[in-house]
Amino acid sequence: MLTRFNFIARWIAEFLFGAMDLSDKLQDRVWSLRKEGTVVFVQRRRSWVDTVVFNYLFLKAKLPLIRFVGGEIDLLLVGPVREIIRAFFRAIGLARPLPAQKPYLDRLGEELAAGRESLVFLAKGRSIVKDFFSGNDPFPLLVKLARTSDRPVYLLPQYIIWDQTPGHSRATVTERVLGAEDDESVVRRAIAWIKMLRYAKADCGTPIDVRAFIRLQDEGLSDREIVHRLKLELLMEFERERRVYSGPRLKQRPDMKADILRDEWFVGRLLELAERTNQNRDMLLYKANRMLDKMASDYSHLSTRALNFVLTQAWKRMWDGIEMDPAQLETLRQAMREGPVLLMPNHSSHADYLLMSTQLYAHDIIPPHIAAGDNLSFWPLGAIFRGSGAFFMRRSFRGDDLYKLVFDAYIRFLLREGYLVEFFIEGGRSRSGKMLGPKYGLLSTMIDHYFTGDCPNLSILPVGVDYDRVFEENSFKKELEGGAKQKESVFALLKIVRFFGEKRGRVYVKFGELLRLRDWTADRNQTMDDADNRKTFTADLAAEVVTRIQRERTASPTALVCAALLPDPGVAIDPILFQKRVELLLAAVKRIGMRLPSSLAGAQTDALRTLHDRLHDLAHSKVVRIDENTGHITFERPATLVLDYYRNTVVNLLSELSLTALALLAGGTEPAGAAGIERRTEFADTLLAGQFIRPVRVSGEERLKMLADLGAATLANGAAPLTACPADTESLRLIASLVRPNIETAWLVLDSLPLLDGTPLKKSDFAKQVVKRSADSLKNGDIRTVESISRARIDEAIGSLTHLKVIEPGAERDEIRSGPTGKRHPLITGARDLLDRTALAAGKPQ
Repeated sequence: MLTRFNFIARWIAEFLFGAMDLSDKLQDRVWSLRKEGTVVFVQRRRSWVDTVVFNYLFLKAKLPLIRFVGGEIDLLLVGPVREIIRAFFRAIGLARPLPAQKPYLDRLGEELAAGRESLVFLAKGRSIVKDFFSGNDPFPLLVKLARTSDRPVYLLPQYIIWDQTPGHSRATVTERVLGAEDDESVVRRAIAWIKMLRYAKADCGTPIDVRAFIRLQDEGLSDREIVHRLKLELLMEFERERRVYSGPRLKQRPDMKADILRDEWFVGRLLELAERTNQNRDMLLYKANRMLDKMASDYSHLSTRALNFVLTQAWKRMWDGIEMDPAQLETLRQAMREGPVLLMPNHSSHADYLLMSTQLYAHDIIPPHIAAGDNLSFWPLGAIFRGSGAFFMRRSFRGDDLYKLVFDAYIRFLLREGYLVEFFIEGGRSRSGKMLGPKYGLLSTMIDHYFTGDCPNLSILPVGVDYDRVFEENSFKKELEGGAKQKESVFALLKIVRFFGEKRGRVYVKFGELLRLRDWTADRNQTMDDADNRKTFTADLAAEVVTRIQRERTASPTALVCAALLPDPGVAIDPILFQKRVELLLAAVKRIGMRLPSSLAGAQTDALRTLHDRLHDLAHSKVVRIDENTGHITFERPATLVLDYYRNTVVNLLSELSLTALALLAGGTEPAGAAGIERRTEFADTLLAGQFIRPVRVSGEERLKMLADLGAATLANGAAPLTACPADTESLRLIASLVRPNIETAWLVLDSLPLLDGTPLKKSDFAKQVVKRSADSLKNGDIRTVESISRARIDEAIGSLTHLKVIEPGAERDEIRSGPTGKRHPLITGARDLLDRTALAAGKPQ
């Protein structure tokens, strides 16, 4: 490589390549590998342009320059002017010619023996098979050197991403006219240069230790066979890298449908369905074709680029920033090299899947194919989403075996092709703010195809996504109050647009630990031949996935602010008290080990400034009011459910600590034994069975010690077992307020169970009756918080009591009936006792 360019070449390079950079991964690998051995850079094809680009970028990044460039690449034209003039004089015979150079392989051997970096090409020209350098193939020399050298020889594949456009399995019209994307024709290189002005990045693949590679080969192989395998491994490495940034090669829509509908697996099951239901096979095939038209994505990189541009601008207007560690994406890249990956975020907002796609695209990863409800297939967004990778599915397949078969076949196609697939294991957006329990349907389909061998390297990557504010908060509030779910439409979209000019804090994205199914199944050593075993396997895997997602959730500043406001609905909160509360909550989430954004993880003064900024954001949106004279904070009753939504985003991880604070508060001011406090805690936890997802469990004594560290409890442990008593009732009340509304809801549902005695009801009808009865309970002071009568909490309470068999499924779908009354009474008595004991500390009724 050249140590410097001439002034014209430098100006052109800065104009064309100035926005480009070498990836951090490439730079790190260059520095680390050259300390351990000899580095040989490998490019897929001989390319003068690519070599010049890398020369410029190496100079820019101040990396050690490659001393020897093979493949007859002459960089004279971009070198110093003096050397160009000398070359001209030599050409016309006015200067002494240069001494004859040694043969190519001799020069390469000298550089390698000296341990200096070199650059070789895997292929020359267009053909990978035919045009290996005749007589000058460097790879036999590399294999020979690796056998004899004291230092390892590393082959480091390097490449330029000119564009993320996926390749096509069959030549498009454009490719037939202009040539394939990776052709070295003049036209294609000109197109690449045009793309370079808009988008181009340089990166590298996984290095290959040639000596280690040789050891892994079968004994008795000749050097020629080893060289052949080494080249194939390099080709596969380039292909694996290409699949990360542009995905599998796209099939045209007719080819994709033909692959699915003519597949032996699908045809066999279609014939079985036709025989079982006595339907015409051709008619079923016709219906399947129509279903695929409505279901399948129709990926277009042009649509993806256009949507990405629009959304990126929207995110800048909506949020102050997106907090994400790009280094975490290396886990995803590695998994995508191995096989299909299931991307599973929590689902808080419609922005989730849009945000994920834009972030991956910005970091050179092809956006995923996203499972979306068919309610989002309305015009015009349906076509836009479909072109960006979304595929649409019904909410229920019940009663339609053909639709289930077609959907299974489409999922099988995506997994076999190796696509990145994103779906939400919760099934839908959480209206309460708290992460929901898993739905098994789509995950079960994926697992079935894993066990049939369609995708042996299937992996799952959990992702935690949190927002300071979501744009659906008002629609969620209406649904929690009992209103009907708003149907997605163009008019609903227009309502969302008004939020684009209103800053709503920050977004926090955290990628978790990769879960490889082959490792998961090996650890369990469980056969899947039995349907019950597979059902158990699916349930256990789903529980593990939601636990890992919850582990990656971030305690947003807005969540802590809302949690600090809610203990006293209808009461003006003094600014000093507010600051004390947010400091306590911040200390609690740190103590429990919940993830914090960078704005809260630093100095205390910076964290408090961020929390006050989020408070003023809520005031700007008129969710709360701040008195200009006194600084007192108030909010109206309708705002309670909005505040509760954000508070619930941290409840899962703090629930055990909150239940312990509630149990300690219920014991009064006298010291109580840890065992007695834990019994109350366990009763409340049982009453709320299944409502919380807890990645980390801690013992009762440890929770009491946490409360003591927070200044909320006093512990004593002399000769007797550990005892505790409240040290700061206000602090205990604040922590207990995170789950006390759930206890109120459980009592309210239990108190309403006589409505089901002998009269089964639809779950939704029963929930409406509970809401109606809640007015008297609020008026009488039996319950004290408005958020306890939200539809989400009522549904959770019904689920808990169903788990406890206090409520039983009815004969019809979604119908429930009362269980044995003997199971009901201990729970309602215990819940009422717990509420009464903490009533005086629960704040004034609204």
